[in-house]
Amino acid sequence: MSSVLLCVSLTSSRFHVMANLSGRIGNLLNDWVEWQHCPPPPDLPETSMDSCPHIATWAELMFHGDERVAERVQTVSFHLRQQKPPILYRPRAELELATALLGVVDNVVQTVDKLRHAATYRHQMWSARTLRSRARVTCQRMWAVLPELWTGLLCILMITTRCYQSLPLLAQHPQFAHRLVKAMSKTVGNTVTLCDVDKNRWNEARSLLSTLAYFVIGWLSEHSSLLGLDKHFDTM
Repeated sequence: MSSVLLCVSLTSSRFHVMANLSGRIGNLLNDWVEWQHCPPPPDLPETSMDSCPHIATWAELMFHGDERVAERVQTVSFHLRQQKPPILYRPRAELELATALLGVVDNVVQTVDKLRHAATYRHQMWSARTLRSRARVTCQRMWAVLPELWTGLLCILMITTRCYQSLPLLAQHPQFAHRLVKAMSKTVGNTVTLCDVDKNRWNEARSLLSTLAYFVIGWLSEHSSLLGLDKHFDTM
């Protein structure tokens, strides 16, 4: 009897991890288009900054140069919601990867919340004209890098989605899979801190995402078949 109860508890916890991961990704993608719409104040002067080529290249790989990114994100979210519930029992290797991916998603959520809070707060302060000159410069820099921060986080989320859908294959190549997941986990773990409204370390956050993008581009050049990235996301 005890062995049966143990088996049930294990399968229940495993189901929980898989269902939780799928649900968190789906919800985040579903709200992404609205969340990333953080327009700057209309009277905010433009700040010219060099674009980040690695993040741009990563986005190109994720979306195949398609400019309809919002539509593609919604398509991925729709397909996730239409999928059958996760299989109750999953091998341990898959569960370890799923647990690590869930940590990545949780940190993306925290970073997103901080970006939205920072954008809203700074917008209010700018409109109320309560910012001093130095704070106004910081505000301009934040909005200058904000689009690339959103793009980098979205690329992480899309890669995480692919990892979730490719768990059986990834689990057969744990060395390559864990390198990718650990790199993403380390990056978003740090962006949670750097994107705090009181830190003002937006450029450092962008630099971290750029470094991750460079790593992922190299990883995909060797192991893209493990994620099925020879196909478009809307053919899942």
